[in-house]
Amino acid sequence: MNIWTCIFWLAATYVLYTYVGYPVLLGAWRLLRKPQQTVVSDDYQPLVSVILTVRNEENNIGPKLDDLLNQDYPADRLEIWVASDQSTDGTNDVVRRYQEQHSRVHLVEFTENIGKSVAINRTMPSVNGDIVVMSDVRQRVDPNAIRRMVRHFADPVVGLVGAEMTLVNEQGDACSECTGLYWKYERSLRRLESELRLLAGVSGAFLAIRKSIFKEIPAGSYCEDVTLALYTRAAQKEVRWESGSRVYEVMRDPGIEFRRKVRTLVGNYQLLTQFWPLYLPWRGKLAFTLISHKLCRLFIPVALAVLLAASAALAASHPFFMGMLIGQTTMYSAGALGLARAEWRRFRLVNACGAFCMLNWAALVALFHVFRHGPRIAWR
Repeated sequence: MNIWTCIFWLAATYVLYTYVGYPVLLGAWRLLRKPQQTVVSDDYQPLVSVILTVRNEENNIGPKLDDLLNQDYPADRLEIWVASDQSTDGTNDVVRRYQEQHSRVHLVEFTENIGKSVAINRTMPSVNGDIVVMSDVRQRVDPNAIRRMVRHFADPVVGLVGAEMTLVNEQGDACSECTGLYWKYERSLRRLESELRLLAGVSGAFLAIRKSIFKEIPAGSYCEDVTLALYTRAAQKEVRWESGSRVYEVMRDPGIEFRRKVRTLVGNYQLLTQFWPLYLPWRGKLAFTLISHKLCRLFIPVALAVLLAASAALAASHPFFMGMLIGQTTMYSAGALGLARAEWRRFRLVNACGAFCMLNWAALVALFHVFRHGPRIAWR
């Protein structure tokens, strides 16, 4: 076996483990493990505070406040705090109009652009709830979203609960295009991790945390949702995923979604620098999850480039490697076609290739960003 053959199989094993092997291991673990009892109670109704962090969201803030005010949860047990990060449009005026009609709506105005994480940190001391729900403004939420998350906190071992986010098109139907296809994969993986008590990250669009275990999020953090999940795990509390608490986000322009993914992946580098001791192998299950779900994905573009180079070097030596080279070039060509032309994305195979290429191109851009600027990125 020559050096190129070794390189080929190492790179192929890395890629296959990250995308296929890890989910398969989780699935087998779930089948073999002893069923665990999940404690929930619909009668558990503590005081809940919602922190809604916004910046120049005049068009979205009204519908989101309506969603929150219409939650199927006792009105006297739910308060809403809008943390406005130097909004210069009519966002604050809209919130003030809601304040005049609803005493449980509060506005915290920041005159400087301090970023999402600092806005959350500075608003937290003002809230009164035992459970704090953190939310972005764009997503619509089901009327029972808060109630279904909060019922998990009847179990004292639970520290944080995430909601189920669904990407939809303009008509409100589940989106199956590139980003939506990737999110379906990610959602199924998080469900497995949640069932196995391995979950170390939820969607920042809508999550609930016990105020008693909240710690300040480092300034400039982009993945504050995963940061809070890791704080929760470090406090020996469980992180759960509530599939019945539904949040809906309309798919935006592919370019905007691509940039959002790049920021998320840069945020994963932030997590690595901030929480590196949790990635050490002797941290057990938590390290296994972080390495397999977070760390491995960061370097997939490098592995793919190495795999392509090894396939090209070996193509003349054996039909298998020639087939692998043709297969890879075909997949990347189909992915590029799917990303460039929307009409081609109705073909499932082209759509899947597009999702794969988009994700790994974003990972490559994030890697170059970290090399040039470090693991920092602004929240806007």
